[in-house]
Amino acid sequence: MSGYLKTFIDHLEVNDDLKGRDLYFIIQGADENQSVAINAAYGTINRVAKRFGLNFVGIAQTSAQIQKLQQKLNSKS
Repeated sequence: MSGYLKTFIDHLEVNDDLKGRDLYFIIQGADENQSVAINAAYGTINRVAKRFGLNFVGIAQTSAQIQKLQQKLNSKS
């Protein structure tokens, strides 16, 4: 986990207004193969979502993955 993600999680506070809301996570990195980092981030964000009562919809790195998340978001409206 990056220092930035750790700091984000350490300072995260979710009030009752956000409980049950959807969480979409977009990740960016410099390496060509991000699979290890993405898998680690996925597990971390999934645990954070459970801790705060959020619905973790998914994680995206590529444009295609982002489009899939966007489709999920659009289908909810």
